[in-house]
Parts: sequence; structure tokens; C-alpha cells
Amino acid sequence: MMHSSKRTAAGMRCSPKSAPSTTRKSKYNRGRANQNQQQDQVGKNQYNRTNGNGMIRMTTSGDSGYALYPMGALRQSKFTRSAARSSVRIGAYQIDIVDAVYRFRYLTAPQIAAVLDRHPDSVKRAVRGLYDARYLLRPRCQRDPAPWQTTPIYHAISAKGAELLREERGYNVPKNGFDAKESQEHIANWRHDTALSEFLVKLLVDVRKEGQLELLFPRDLLERGIIAPDVPWQPYAWKPLQWSTAKGTVVPDQAVMFQDPGRPEGQNRSLLLIELDRGTEAMERVRNDSNTIRGKLEKYIAAYGEGKHTETFGVRNMRVAFVTTSQQRIHGMQRLLYDMGVERRMFLFSTIKETRECVSLLALSWADNRGDVAYLTRIDRRGSG
Repeated sequence: MMHSSKRTAAGMRCSPKSAPSTTRKSKYNRGRANQNQQQDQVGKNQYNRTNGNGMIRMTTSGDSGYALYPMGALRQSKFTRSAARSSVRIGAYQIDIVDAVYRFRYLTAPQIAAVLDRHPDSVKRAVRGLYDARYLLRPRCQRDPAPWQTTPIYHAISAKGAELLREERGYNVPKNGFDAKESQEHIANWRHDTALSEFLVKLLVDVRKEGQLELLFPRDLLERGIIAPDVPWQPYAWKPLQWSTAKGTVVPDQAVMFQDPGRPEGQNRSLLLIELDRGTEAMERVRNDSNTIRGKLEKYIAAYGEGKHTETFGVRNMRVAFVTTSQQRIHGMQRLLYDMGVERRMFLFSTIKETRECVSLLALSWADNRGDVAYLTRIDRRGSG
């Protein structure tokens, strides 16, 4: 019997009128080629509307518009407010959120959830509603040149949010300047302040987790009568923290107080001043040494000698925690203090990286000005947490 097919060199049978057949497509891959062709066409259409580098043109106007995204990913900007959600129901929960943002100046939604100890999803929805209703704003200096990256969005209170706190909480909040100030905030100042907020939120959460101490901010001290309410509290540029000394004026980035409920009154509080150093100040200069790290250290030493901490907070001792950029910069500050002959262990040092990655700031080993290991609360907590 004759067959129409013949054997090839590889031993395969094939028709003399056709080439060897290819492997059959899996049923799970059917239609994949058509889908890829459609995506390629979308990409070509997007590229025709780009600047020639695969990036969609920016077409924004004020707070609305679209952001630069890779081809095929045109999305609405995170800084666009929804006109459909321009009104929001204001209750105690929403006021607490605005209050927390005012207290720390800049906060992301996850940080607000950590401060208030609420569920992140609930806070995220509430924050979005407050932003759309203009009680909160998003400083424009954080608009990333590559906005498809998942960077956290920080919020600040607006003039409308300040008015809400004046009416509902009775705060002596300035009546204007919020919207203009935050929209024109310099990127360097914003990075410093957001790094400070990140540190303070972590410190608050770590103290709360440990459960042995209370962390008090200046506003808490005013509300409890520990500090005389001569000057209304403000989250920054608070006058009682602008200390004029013989060496000049020093203004800590923040002041917090640890309170131990288990110790007698008058012996249960310790003051910690916080300085977040991003490496922008020179260590020392031959002339005009005031705006340097050396000048700042001299002012803190003078403030301690003049009893500014006792005058303001009613405590006998204080310590200053420097959070800086590198170990090299820490060694430079320690050398300056050694050259000045400072023996008192009133300065603590750590890096921004260490404070971000540590399990707890209370268990973190800091270095004091003499190079020894120290802790924020004078207690070794390496075994905790």
C-alpha cells in the first residue's frame, strides 16, 4: 500500500506539500497574541501624545490635571480634589485627625492612624474626605518628578482646618497664612520637618507599646498645668522654646518629656530636646561660628547653665538628642564637645537610618558625648520588645 508522506532526515513524517508543523498553542495562551497587539497599539497611541521620551505630557492647572506616568498608565494626579466630595460630615473623629496633623505639622495617613491608634483604612478614607473638603492640604513641594512611584503623601492643615480647630477645640491658631505658607514651603525645610514628624510618631508608638511611661508634648504639659499657660501653644516657633542665652538664641526642633507614673511627683519627669540634623550645617567656621554645629552646641550648654529648662519646664536636668546623617558626623560632634571640655553626659547621638530601622527607640543604643552607650530614658531596655 502506497503512502503520500515520506520520512525526513530526523525520522519525522511530513506531507510533501507542507513544512513540518509547529507546536500547538496551549488553550491557556489562546488570544494572548491579540491582547499583546492591542497593548502595543495602545502604547503607540500613548507615545504619539508624549514628549518623545515615553512620558505623557503634564497637563495640570492648579490642583487638577494628570501626572506624568509611563506609557499606558495615564492617571489622575494625587493632588486633584474631587468636586463630588467637596463636603464632608465633621464629627469628633474628623476633628481628631485635623488636630493630629496640626500637632505634628506634617503627617501621612498611616502616621495619623498610628497616632490615633485607629484602623489605617478608616483613617485613609477620612483623610481623603478632609482633603477633598479642603480641611487638609498636600504641600506642593512633595510633588515627585516621577509621581508613579509610591511615595507617601504628607498632609498639613489648611486655613479652613485652622478655623475648625479654633471653633471646636478653642486653639489659638493663626487665622491666615497656612495655605500660602505650605504651598511655598522650601523642599529642604519640608524634608527636615517630615523626617522630624516620622521620628516623633515612632517615639510615641514605641512608648505606648512599652506601657511603662507617658510621652508628653508641650501641649500636653500646658493642658495638665505643668507649664504655665502664659503663651498659647503652637506646633512650631513656640516662644517658650526660643531660649535666649549669652551665646545666642537656640530653638530645639522639639521638646518631649517622659513621665513615670510609678515614681514620686517631682522626680518622675525627664526632659528630652530633639535636634534633627540633615547635614546641611557646617561643623565649625573660623568666622561667624553662630550658624554652625559648634555654635548650636555652645548655645545648648549656655541654656543649661542659665537654667532655661528649669524656667520653662520645671525640671532639674535635660538632655539633647541629635539625630543626624552618619557616624562620621556623630564623631565630629563628639570631638567638638571634647574640645570644649564638656563632661556632663547631656548629649545623645544616633543616625537617621538607625532610628528608622530599630525595633524600638527606647531599646536603641545611643552614643553620648563621651562615646559611651546611653538610652533615651536612662534605662537599659535591650531586653524589651
